[in-house]
Amino acid sequence: DYVEKFKALGGSTFFFSVERQRTWEDLDGPIGNFVRAMPWRHFGRKNLGYLFAILHGAEYFFDFDDDNYIKLDEVTGLPLDILPSTTMLDNVTIPMVGPTTFNHHPLMKPSIPAPSWARGFPLEYIKDEATQGQAIFSQPMPFVSKSNSIGVIQFLADGNPDVDANHRLTRPLPMTFDNGQDATSILVPKHAYSPYNAQAS
Repeated sequence: DYVEKFKALGGSTFFFSVERQRTWEDLDGPIGNFVRAMPWRHFGRKNLGYLFAILHGAEYFFDFDDDNYIKLDEVTGLPLDILPSTTMLDNVTIPMVGPTTFNHHPLMKPSIPAPSWARGFPLEYIKDEATQGQAIFSQPMPFVSKSNSIGVIQFLADGNPDVDANHRLTRPLPMTFDNGQDATSILVPKHAYSPYNAQAS
């Protein structure tokens, strides 16, 4: 039984049952309003899990698809660390991009010929080189700059990444991204739209 196996994990896991969710729907104020606004049997319902975790002191979330797996360290065989061990990220690439959108795929060096883009990237800009950015420099950077700010790290998925139907119909799969010694994190410029997803963030 799936539920019993999940409960057996113990420790930091919690099964947020339908019954418990229904009690939250009866709450007054913003929490009850939020829970009632989340439709049942909908992808957005997982936001209740985020809310539950925040209210219980969670500082980080790792949201990923059920068919993704974390890569293993080639030496130890253990899963690679996902979250930064400190509040600083090492070697973050700062790109220069055009005025509206940022396609991060080219700087992440996909294994397939160009073009490549993430799901949600505006199709009319796929061939616009100004959206692809140029790496200007790299530097250490805080993961979260202020105590009240939110930082998002979007991981790339090798094999079957989160790309749209046009990409799937016209580009080869599987595909991978560079993860060698030259691979870096990339800062999304504040002024430019860049889609990210819930496949691994």
